[in-house]
Amino acid sequence: QHDCIDCSEDFYSVDGVSCQACRQGRMSQAGSSRCNSCDSGMKTVSSNDPEVPDDYICEICPKGTFSWTTPQGESTCTKCDAGFYTDMEKQSKCQPCDVGTYLSDTGGTSIASCKPCRPGSYGPATGSASADACIQCPPGKHSDKLAATSSTTCLDCNAGFFSTSGQTECQSCEDGTVQPLNGSATCLKCGAGTYGGNGIVCQDCPQGWFTSTTGSTECSVCAVGQQTLSNASSVCQNCGAGKA
Repeated sequence: QHDCIDCSEDFYSVDGVSCQACRQGRMSQAGSSRCNSCDSGMKTVSSNDPEVPDDYICEICPKGTFSWTTPQGESTCTKCDAGFYTDMEKQSKCQPCDVGTYLSDTGGTSIASCKPCRPGSYGPATGSASADACIQCPPGKHSDKLAATSSTTCLDCNAGFFSTSGQTECQSCEDGTVQPLNGSATCLKCGAGTYGGNGIVCQDCPQGWFTSTTGSTECSVCAVGQQTLSNASSVCQNCGAGKA
């Protein structure tokens, strides 16, 4: 008399005659008629066994990939999308790059694959796929912080300074121009009769001096026989009769 006994763990039997070992990467409980499918983080690969054409083995998905199941029920390894990575084998999902960073390539293998947003910008979202996801500080502001995560990193330019978008530092107003306000994107030309001083306030030409153009860096003295009647004059006037 022959007693039927269960196949051992990681073995199976479909014919009730003999137990066969599960293929690579597949497992079974004792007394199983088939081995389970591939675990998450593994892919389905044909066993190339001509006697069992529908059988398959399981292989571990490498770093930079994750496993997913096709509509046909096969598991496959796929590269992580741009903005994501896996730093371990046998993963079923990828991790997003942190805020303040981005990754434009697919198949990232570590958090170090994620590149920081450059100074003058910030990245508020995780899983960013390009440098374009880093938002530039607006005109009138600046930031020298690498991998910044919030708009609060963008600081106002001081009075007497200005900036365009995405700048790490503010530029001082050129001679002949001023900016009395903080957080400005441009400087203003000094008007006729005034000249550039400290970058914040235009200085008046003193009496007897003038400038007729905007954006002047200095005033010119009136010619002999001419005068100005007040400060901040744009023209000189001829002296009247009896004067010189």
